[in-house]
Amino acid sequence: MLSPVMNDMSTPITVFLSYAQIDDEGLGFVKAFRKDLEFYCFADHGRRIEVFYDRASLGWGDEWRTGISTAIEGALVFLPLVTLTYFERPWCREELLQFYSSAHTRGVVDLLLPVVVLGHARITSDSPDMAVRIIADRQQFDFREAAIAGSRTPEWRRTMTRLAGELVAAVARAEQRLTPSGGPDRRVLGERMSADATRMVGVLVELTRAMQEYLPELEKAADLMADPARRRDRVGQVAAALAPGGARLERYGMALEAASVDLDGNLRAYCDLTMTHGTPDERARLSADLAKLGSDAQPLLDMGELCAEFLDMLRPVEAASVPMRQALEPTRKGFRAVESAVGIIHGWTTLGR
Repeated sequence: MLSPVMNDMSTPITVFLSYAQIDDEGLGFVKAFRKDLEFYCFADHGRRIEVFYDRASLGWGDEWRTGISTAIEGALVFLPLVTLTYFERPWCREELLQFYSSAHTRGVVDLLLPVVVLGHARITSDSPDMAVRIIADRQQFDFREAAIAGSRTPEWRRTMTRLAGELVAAVARAEQRLTPSGGPDRRVLGERMSADATRMVGVLVELTRAMQEYLPELEKAADLMADPARRRDRVGQVAAALAPGGARLERYGMALEAASVDLDGNLRAYCDLTMTHGTPDERARLSADLAKLGSDAQPLLDMGELCAEFLDMLRPVEAASVPMRQALEPTRKGFRAVESAVGIIHGWTTLGR
């Protein structure tokens, strides 16, 4: 029989490394990070790990959301390499939010191990951005000095040794919680889902109203700013007119993103139980409800695409005008949150298949 230590050595921990490509282009550290993390986890703690850069290498394909949810049961570690750029990348945000929602439902948020490389001062618990708050509220691992020093330095090696220890300890805690009998039952999940869905529908109503009111203002601004003769005299007035609508879009967009994340974890756990233990009628009803959720979100996505077109038209004016740049920044943040939320919602349509 293998000893516990030998068994640990033969069973690799799967680590999903999430990062913005542009950060690696600037700092050039991801390849060394992966290699050294695998080395120190094994050499210092007797745990083999396999670090994956992307969803394709894990074989998830288009069903990557379900892949993340399922892999958590095997103690998948989600390790985001965070800078402020990370929050601007839609794929990074979606990966982070998807992992958090599933891990939170299962009580294993320890498996989210944020490594903050740059941007520490802007990553705060009072941020209006849910993705930022998730990172801020976790026990962050500070990688700033190691990244700046480079992979051949004592600072790097000391930091990687500490990180390996924290990763192995986090997995050990999660493995104790991920028991076959763990997690809430369908009744509890159903109650949570009902509360989450009610909140999300309320936010959707407010967001749809805000976008319907704001898009004509944005279209008008794009037309005015397209005329160079009128642009110089009207830019301040146009920026002031756009500010209130942009602020509402940001507020409700981020509220929708947060509500969809809360519902996602409970919904996926409920679906797993229903598709495994539910009656044929229950499974059929669940599949129909999930398909309707996806179709209900489509008008919102269509409005978001229109919003993106207008923002592209206004980009040259933003570059030349501080007031316009400030006025449209909340709009861009709100639209990014809406994109993320709609992506989560569309992911539900495949759960009942």
